[in-house]
Amino acid sequence: MRRSRVSREVRQTIGSLISGLRQDPVFNLLSRNSSLAKAQLETLLVDALSTEEAFNLTSDQKASLRRRKVSKGAFNRSLSQAHKNVRESLFTTLLMGYLGLLESSSLASFLELGERLSELSASYRQGNASSRFIDENRRVIIQMIEEITQPKRMSKALEAGEPRDV
Repeated sequence: MRRSRVSREVRQTIGSLISGLRQDPVFNLLSRNSSLAKAQLETLLVDALSTEEAFNLTSDQKASLRRRKVSKGAFNRSLSQAHKNVRESLFTTLLMGYLGLLESSSLASFLELGERLSELSASYRQGNASSRFIDENRRVIIQMIEEITQPKRMSKALEAGEPRDV
């Protein structure tokens, strides 16, 4: 069975979007510390970008867009594993809040950080942000990430209150 080809335009568009992300220090910090394997993250990106750009690609075509070409089955397994890891990460964060291992202020900081990340991402997509704006937001975002993820901050929540029975 012969794979349907992906146009050069689609390949270049998605390739340049992913390449641009790899140059982003915020992306690198987040991806390096996430629970996603590199292949899972790349698979998620290919899937999301091809959908977002309305290319209507088949799984075979999406699989061919990965840096290391994989079969449709391997692409779909990697995508399924990535979705599972994302879901588990969200549940882990919620569990830490429920058990009192994350302070309420940390959870509020997550929301603020999420908003800042969305704004930065939108400015990339729109292409209308100055490099000064982007650099300043990157600096603030990286600082917020470092503050939120300090283990001492998480353990202080336990000292302040009684954790729930497990």
